[in-house]
Amino acid sequence: MTLILKKASTKVKMAMLASGALSAKLFIPGWRMSMYLRQIKDLDDNEDYIVSIVVAYMDNVPIGVCISQRWYRYKNPYISVFVRKKYRRLGIGTKMVKRMMGKKPGFRYERGIEGSAKFFQQWRAAVDYS
Repeated sequence: MTLILKKASTKVKMAMLASGALSAKLFIPGWRMSMYLRQIKDLDDNEDYIVSIVVAYMDNVPIGVCISQRWYRYKNPYISVFVRKKYRRLGIGTKMVKRMMGKKPGFRYERGIEGSAKFFQQWRAAVDYS
């Protein structure tokens, strides 16, 4: 099994990755990830924040997505991560965050599914209760 991480460098490539993540249903229905993916796919030009996206593929099948949003008024970006249940606890989410953030420490996250707090605490990330 081969894991490939793709990070977009342009808005058009981000839209393509987001569209693929939506088609593969790399989100939990009713949670914000699907809204963020739609905004990226539709190339919404919101000048209040900067967006970046990484999609994980296992044997050319999309299995995970990581989105970073940096609002200009905040120092640290907000990170959202989703990995298909079958592939969780294999280090894929960690690899996506590392690809996204590089060596830049510090980001925020929103409460997610059970177990996600432990994942984000390893990064010393700040929880956002909004």
